[in-house]
Amino acid sequence: MKCLCPTLPDAFYVEDGPKGFIEALAEKDYSSENWKRLYECPTCATMWVVDEWDKYGHQVASRLRE
Repeated sequence: MKCLCPTLPDAFYVEDGPKGFIEALAEKDYSSENWKRLYECPTCATMWVVDEWDKYGHQVASRLRE
């Protein structure tokens, strides 16, 4: 998948984002306390925090700036 990170907003609902976005990222860490996963784009090295999927809420992807 072509890197779309520069075209994406800093935070968005994964279901509204590009198809296959999460699958194209490399998982770096998981926090069971916060129910979040840390991903890195293998092309541009942008880091993303993604909420764990929950059938009662939206899964949000947020770009890390620092």
